[in-house]
Amino acid sequence: MLAAGVIRQDEDCERLAEYRRATIVARFPDNDVSASGRKLRPEFEKMLKAIDAGQVDVVIAYSLDRLTRNSRDRVRLIESCQKAGVTIWLVRGSDLDLTTANGRMVAGILAEVAQAEIEVEGERTRRARKQAAEAGLPVSGHRPFGFDDDAVSVRPAEAEAIRQAYAAALGGSSTGQVAKAWNAAGYRTWDGHEWRRDSVRYVLKNARYMGYRPHKPIDRPRNSDPDLYPAAWDAIVDEATWRAVHKRLTDPSMSQPDTEVALLTGIAQCGWPGCAGFVHSASTARGKYRVYRCKAATGHVVRKAEPIEQYVIGHVIARLSRPDAAELLVDDSRPDVSGLQRERDEINANLNALASMLVERRITQQMLTAATDTAMDRLGQIEAAISDAAKVEVLGDLIGTDDVLAVWESLGRGRQREVIRTLVDVTI
Repeated sequence: MLAAGVIRQDEDCERLAEYRRATIVARFPDNDVSASGRKLRPEFEKMLKAIDAGQVDVVIAYSLDRLTRNSRDRVRLIESCQKAGVTIWLVRGSDLDLTTANGRMVAGILAEVAQAEIEVEGERTRRARKQAAEAGLPVSGHRPFGFDDDAVSVRPAEAEAIRQAYAAALGGSSTGQVAKAWNAAGYRTWDGHEWRRDSVRYVLKNARYMGYRPHKPIDRPRNSDPDLYPAAWDAIVDEATWRAVHKRLTDPSMSQPDTEVALLTGIAQCGWPGCAGFVHSASTARGKYRVYRCKAATGHVVRKAEPIEQYVIGHVIARLSRPDAAELLVDDSRPDVSGLQRERDEINANLNALASMLVERRITQQMLTAATDTAMDRLGQIEAAISDAAKVEVLGDLIGTDDVLAVWESLGRGRQREVIRTLVDVTI
């Protein structure tokens, strides 16, 4: 469906054709294509082919900046029109005969002016977006999951589903498993589709859920992290929880597969002297039973799986059944998250002050670089500590129960694996 602006421009072009008694043989509307010139324009490409094929005598456009969006397109259009002897009629502008030097000169001047206007408008737009981010205002667009249409007011039921998803992710569940849970509960994406692991992953990685407004400048690499600003809405999860999940989703060694894996795969280590590799589950040659074998090298450990699993589970259940099991939840080394956040804010403020000092020539570029490197190293340590502070209480409902085995058996495989990671080191 054509945008209203495109329809109006098309009508104006049609009136110009009627006034000059020209017959329209084809239309090439590039609908909803940014003026930045970064996107491919399929209709523009078709128009060039029509010109090259000698199918048109005149090209009618609303204005030159609607016709060519960058110097590359302008050169291609000039070459095609020159070879085919095609003239350009503009609703807003003079005719351009690109078969003459004067016509090409005028086209070049007009195009450069139009390009400058586009770039200035782009700078204004980018600054406005950054200003909105600094104010913590939401991005316009579809309704974020967990919030109302204003993207600020929290929807309690969806917010609770999001909290459960973060807890599940920290407990070993995959994004695919979270998607199944949300779909079963009747939740859908903003456009009415069922949740998939990628769409869940997008939600869990979005900093808006810890109360921050993400913003990535257009000139920043695509795979880089965005800038974060305090948001105008309430957080659904705390920052430590968000960072712990983000770390799990972005660190390949911590990711959880959607397919169920054996209890000790990637957890138990090979006990062969000098080998630090992990084991994985496999079957014997005739498929009679499962085994754990070393991933690192053939000829290392190969052991029957079931007795080892029962042995490990037995030790876990025994430890959790002891009267002092509650002490496992105590973590004296847990970092002070609020203190870390204050330190991070101070470092960022100092970096801004250093940048001002460089402009005022109170410090050298070399001094700024050295201070920035030190600060960035510390910021990395702070973010890692904050994410570690939210390690899920995977033992939670296993502590203080009268029947630890029953609770253990009710847990999913991912959660069981996290309990084992938390309590024991396994070497086969």
